[in-house]
Amino acid sequence: MNIFAALGLLLLIGYVGGRLANRINLPRVSGYLFLGVLLSPSLLNIITNEHIEAFNLIPDFILFIIAFTIGGGLKMRELKGLQKSIFYITAFEASLAFIMVTVGLYPVLRHVLKIDDPFITALFFGAIASATAPAATIAVIREYRAKGPLTQTLLGVVALDDAAALINYSIALSLAYMIKTESSAVFKMLAEPIKDIFLALALGLLAGFLLSRALSAVKTRYGYLTVIVGAITLLGGLANHLGTSPLLANMALGFYMTNDRRVPRTAFNVIDEIEPTLFVVFFTLAGAHLELKNLLHGTLIIFLYIILRLLGKAIGVLTGGAASNAPKTVRKYLALGLAPQAGVAIGLALLLNQEANFSGQGRFIIDVIIGSTVIYELTGPLLAKLALTKAGEVKENA
Repeated sequence: MNIFAALGLLLLIGYVGGRLANRINLPRVSGYLFLGVLLSPSLLNIITNEHIEAFNLIPDFILFIIAFTIGGGLKMRELKGLQKSIFYITAFEASLAFIMVTVGLYPVLRHVLKIDDPFITALFFGAIASATAPAATIAVIREYRAKGPLTQTLLGVVALDDAAALINYSIALSLAYMIKTESSAVFKMLAEPIKDIFLALALGLLAGFLLSRALSAVKTRYGYLTVIVGAITLLGGLANHLGTSPLLANMALGFYMTNDRRVPRTAFNVIDEIEPTLFVVFFTLAGAHLELKNLLHGTLIIFLYIILRLLGKAIGVLTGGAASNAPKTVRKYLALGLAPQAGVAIGLALLLNQEANFSGQGRFIIDVIIGSTVIYELTGPLLAKLALTKAGEVKENA
């Protein structure tokens, strides 16, 4: 099939899958993933391995956009009004999910599955475990008009969670390169990720400073869309060239833009308008990456990953909540609302697959993350509703 026909089919079939998923009360992302798997080389082979290779740049580009919108959601004027428990809880639950998944999966990867570089693979699983998919949780909050301390804290934590995941991924990638090259310099192993993170953030903030001033000459929505997407893509390419994280750089760009009062909200609204279309391609293509034989081989890891990630987040919520004296309902139920995982987690797995030194780990991780995402997307909204209901924050007539 012609490459353009394949791309058009991804869009149309993916959209249909999302609509069908909604009809049976499932998140659209589940439909995108399912149809992607159906079209994949593992089943119908309509989207072939050659197509997938030709589409390699698409997930990277969409991830740049996602990172920009994550940064755009971190508004300082709103974060200042939130309780300190949001920051404590985010730090603890993201870090403990990272640590518990890494430590828990390592012996299984090494002694049971006997894969190559088991610690590096476990390290990447741990970094990706930090991410949370806010869309499903926020949809439940909106649907049931939930309001209260749990709802407020949940909104704050999910806004910061994916930012923490991008940072953890950057740290894991730098450490993995150090291990791969057998570097014995402990200081360099610790300093390299920190240097990369600061370089990415500095690039993004500088780009935000320049872009916010350039936008003053733009007068139309088309102009905003063209200039902003161009800046996001240019920044991502420059960060790649300099060997730092294009995702962190674009997150910093979005953060600067949303906190600069001279930037009109229209600049973000135009990105919001194209996101649904990008998501159709992104998730359907992610589903097409799935290799069913690897998925069956990784069933044990999928369930261990899910359990260890949720356990890390639950302990992190309890620890961070206790340290910040969060309300009892927050400490008791917040972890349920952090269960869903989708976009950023899948994106980081796809991004890892592009790394020449880690494509083997990336291929295996994609299958496990997609398998776990389907489970999360099916159960996540139900868990979020249960948490809000138990906390007494759901409207009686909702």
